[in-house]
Amino acid sequence: MKKILLPLSLWAATTGAAFYFGTQMTSGADSGKSAAAPSDAERSRSASATRRAASGTSRDGLEIGKISADGDTPKDFLGKTRHFTAAELAELLPKALNETDPILRNRMLMQLIENLDAQTLPIALKAFEDGPHGRQYDQEFRLFMYAWGKLDGKAAMEYSMSDKGRRVDFGGTTAISAWASQNKDAAKEYLDAMKDDRQKGFLTFGLIDGWAKSDLKGASTYVESLPQGPGRGFYVDLLAEKHLQAGGVEGAMAWVQGIDGSGDNAGYKKAAFQKVMEEATRTDINSALKLAEAHLKEPYAAGALDEVVRRYAEQDPKAALSWVMAKTEGESQTKGVQNVFDRWARSDPAAAGEWLNNTPNDGSFDSARGAYANRVARDDPQSAIAWAGTIQDPKTKVETLTEVAQRWMREDPDQAKAWIASSDLPEEAKKQAAEPPRRDWGGFGGGGFGGGRGGPPGANGGAAAQGGATAAPGTATPGAVRGG
Repeated sequence: MKKILLPLSLWAATTGAAFYFGTQMTSGADSGKSAAAPSDAERSRSASATRRAASGTSRDGLEIGKISADGDTPKDFLGKTRHFTAAELAELLPKALNETDPILRNRMLMQLIENLDAQTLPIALKAFEDGPHGRQYDQEFRLFMYAWGKLDGKAAMEYSMSDKGRRVDFGGTTAISAWASQNKDAAKEYLDAMKDDRQKGFLTFGLIDGWAKSDLKGASTYVESLPQGPGRGFYVDLLAEKHLQAGGVEGAMAWVQGIDGSGDNAGYKKAAFQKVMEEATRTDINSALKLAEAHLKEPYAAGALDEVVRRYAEQDPKAALSWVMAKTEGESQTKGVQNVFDRWARSDPAAAGEWLNNTPNDGSFDSARGAYANRVARDDPQSAIAWAGTIQDPKTKVETLTEVAQRWMREDPDQAKAWIASSDLPEEAKKQAAEPPRRDWGGFGGGGFGGGRGGPPGANGGAAAQGGATAAPGTATPGAVRGG
């Protein structure tokens, strides 16, 4: 059980009797009049499935290419493939589509649809239309749409946009991605002629995805030239992934620095930088810290520091705190301290509380105390109230106490109401505390705040609450605040 420490000024309160108070755009098929959010389309890109390796022989006698350990291209890895005649495809593809082993089925399908031509494509289309349908089979049809898009992009798009045939989410996006990878000018001309802006925005994601495969610089320039709008947020994520794949963090950062960040592009450049910094942080925190330090003064760096500090704090909260205090200032420093203590209080609330108790409470770390209080509030609202009460800035103290009380209302409304009524919060703050928003996203996905119960508080604003409090089992109980 993790320990949550009480602020030292409340040591006396803990010796009394116990006082326990406790996802724009809609998703859907991109056919007809329906449209879906680009973020869903991003997850549905089918190109990666074409890299699956094949080996052995199917139970139906279909020869599957052998894996080549020496191969240095996807073709080599897949092994030698063959062109199937129309008769062979008509016989083998229905068998592959009805294969019950999904791994074997996909191996067979990759071989069968890789080398379609004008004669065999209609046979393949009929097999897919007549074959099994359902969510588990949709990705296979998207792979067919990709193969069709490479062969005849316009025909594939017209099929996906019609009201006939097999419907599948992201079929058109997949087809235009394949088309753009072969002929981006023709794909772009087709898309430019569309009148439905929602559909166009959705399919633009596929255009950029395919365009970037053959001309990443050109695709990047195109996206940068687009008018400001919600779609560009999805496109910049896609481009960041492409640049990271092509040149790693260094290459992607060169792309970011080349973006014109003036005017409407300011937010675009900021989003690009943040995406690249997220990847840098995930792969090498030390390199990410150097990058963050090098760009701290840039307007596009605002916000990107948050993820770096959070990741660093998960590994070494004391070192992360030292870095924030040494490298940042003003609002960036305040936010950085909050991020450190949010993570520290989650992983080791006792150690975080001990650090705060051993640090003079002169207001310098009000943001830390507020973050600590908010993080432990769900597991131990009494201790959270106590910590919020040690904040020196009156406005910040009231705001934090109100937030903690709102969380408490969700966990134990009776006890929370009793505390709110007896507190010295302003009347408006009391009203807000007693009527929390319906959803508390502050702790979503955190797996609990601190993971254990600490000593309950008995305080508001640093004074002992009515009745005092005792420490919960296993909780350390400190003495008096230094410099308070």
